[in-house]
Amino acid sequence: STLEQLKQYNISSKNKLQLNPTNISEFAELNKTVVMMTDKVSRDYETLKSFTENASHEIQTPLAIMKMKLELLMQSENMNDVQVNCIASLTEATQRLSRLNQSLLLLTKIDNSQFIDVEKVELSDILSDHINNFEELASAKNICIKKNIAPAVSLFANRSLMEILISNIMTNNIKHNYKNGWIEINLSGNTLSVSNTGQRPSVETNELFERFKKSDSSADSLGLGLAIVKKICETCGFQVAYNYKEPMHTIVVNF
Repeated sequence: STLEQLKQYNISSKNKLQLNPTNISEFAELNKTVVMMTDKVSRDYETLKSFTENASHEIQTPLAIMKMKLELLMQSENMNDVQVNCIASLTEATQRLSRLNQSLLLLTKIDNSQFIDVEKVELSDILSDHINNFEELASAKNICIKKNIAPAVSLFANRSLMEILISNIMTNNIKHNYKNGWIEINLSGNTLSVSNTGQRPSVETNELFERFKKSDSSADSLGLGLAIVKKICETCGFQVAYNYKEPMHTIVVNF
């Protein structure tokens, strides 16, 4: 009975273990130790979760103030080119810090199993909506999007994680593409395959799923997009692979 409850124990749940009483001293001591251990783990989890959220909030607030002040400075008159370039660099750095903070918070939330709600998700619809949202960005680089999306492909998963997964893959496909390139998206059955033209990566493709690993030295990239994709796939029990065959980068997710 104790083992069965341990197997079903969920650290993110507020429910404590309710173990059956026993007159056998060894089992009683075991149950007491198990309850103490799970209570401590639960408290540590809540402390870490609270710290992460508070730290992220406290960081985001001064960043927002810095961004606002820099925007006001940009509107000042009689500024020379050196001052304008300096403020532009500071604005870019502030925005980068803000994105970094949000990405690391998202990774921590996934690590802490804070996306536990599961529902039937219409993946075909989510993918089509995101393609429409990204068409303007693709057009700016004259990138052609080819799509082959099977209708009514659905799965049971957390909807927010599925939207983040697709958004990060699409962002990666556009950001690391070149002008006049193309993106090819295929969804059929239990497989999503997204390919894009791009330069040969400077590191092994499997390393690009690691945090802060990048295929180029682009200052615009945090090196966290594919790490988030990998973490979502691990959390949901999906298989993800990345390969490069000149000139195409391909990410395949098996649900």
